Amino acid sequence: MNKHGDYILLVGAEVPFRERAFAGALRASEGMDVFTVSNTIFSHTLKYFDGYICAPISDHEKVLQEVIRYEELTGRTPRAVIPTNDFTVVTAAFVAKHYGLPHNDLSVVERCRDKFIMRECLQDAGLPVPKYYQVAKLDELRSAVAQTGYPAIIKPRLMAGSLGVIKVSSEEELVRAFEKSIADVKSINGEANADESLFIVEEFIAYEFEVSVEVLNTPDFSRVIGVTDKYLGAPPHFVELGHVVPSRFTSHRDLIELAERTCRTLGIKYGIAHFEAKVSAKGEIKIIEVAARTGGDSIMSLVEKVYGYNPYQLHVSSYINPEMVFASRLDSAKGIAAIAFMKAETGRLTQINVPASLPEEILHLNVMAVQGQQIFPLDSWRNREGIIEFFWPGETQSETLFTRHLEMAKTLSAQTFITESV
Repeated sequence: MNKHGDYILLVGAEVPFRERAFAGALRASEGMDVFTVSNTIFSHTLKYFDGYICAPISDHEKVLQEVIRYEELTGRTPRAVIPTNDFTVVTAAFVAKHYGLPHNDLSVVERCRDKFIMRECLQDAGLPVPKYYQVAKLDELRSAVAQTGYPAIIKPRLMAGSLGVIKVSSEEELVRAFEKSIADVKSINGEANADESLFIVEEFIAYEFEVSVEVLNTPDFSRVIGVTDKYLGAPPHFVELGHVVPSRFTSHRDLIELAERTCRTLGIKYGIAHFEAKVSAKGEIKIIEVAARTGGDSIMSLVEKVYGYNPYQLHVSSYINPEMVFASRLDSAKGIAAIAFMKAETGRLTQINVPASLPEEILHLNVMAVQGQQIFPLDSWRNREGIIEFFWPGETQSETLFTRHLEMAKTLSAQTFITESV
């Protein structure tokens, strides 16, 4: 047994769109057992792991309690504890600290988790962030919007996946938008294990493009390994409709350097961090946020398809082998990879007609909806009915906005989902 532990604990890897995390951890650890954390035995992905800790993924104290209980039963301890989504970053840091394992400090994790504290840190360092204010009550919200002006963005400080993020364009919309944001936060029933009364308001950045950047971090370096074009739904919400790798901004030197500098400023020393920014047609940049975990929505799979390496392998390696050497080659893309989410019309879903055959550029189609369910408008990541993964080998980005994945997803959604008004 390794004196530092004999299994990798991937917290949050059992949730959708992180399926390649297991393969990456297996390679990075050279065959070590890979465990995850789950609060239910009904998760269909659990069978792919060598074991799991039974606890809510965001309850750091409960997870540590169960890891210790497993140690008492078996004598086994984790070699590394690694987060894969926002709701698990505190848990992973908390358990790693107990076992004295290499990890981002709890203060760093909390700095990245809390959107207000993050912006304070970045602004103090002179980095470009939108004008922002913390709010908890309606009168504070009114005062904040008086400073930002309209339109403005309301965001929960401790949530993820655009949940509760709402654009407000006028005074008449303000109260209703704030109530909606609060309701969205409460709708997950405490799953985030975080204060649900904290929000920020920030100025709306009208730049034309949004990108995400995956940054590999070790104590010695921060290095960009992939840049993604993000495609968002219509305001007032900002739900992600699709992604494309490589981004049209992959060779934007200022963006690459800013993403790497931001991670060092926040103190991120382990793992892949997910950096998001708005970019203007002139190349101006505003930082939206940074998360001390890998990107979601299958972005890691897109990076793997385009560049030929599993980002989760790098993510895990940075925790168990911080002296790793990795030379990113952002100019070595093998084609264009994309995902697009499927969306059904609002109403009751009466039929699901999965196509018998698909175009060759479609690698995978996964329907997440079930017949009979109520379909709601697209106001959060929870209201997407399927996902399609694409790959166009040998193709390169051009100046024209790439939308083929969105167009095909719209057509296939109309063919697949039949709804009726209720």
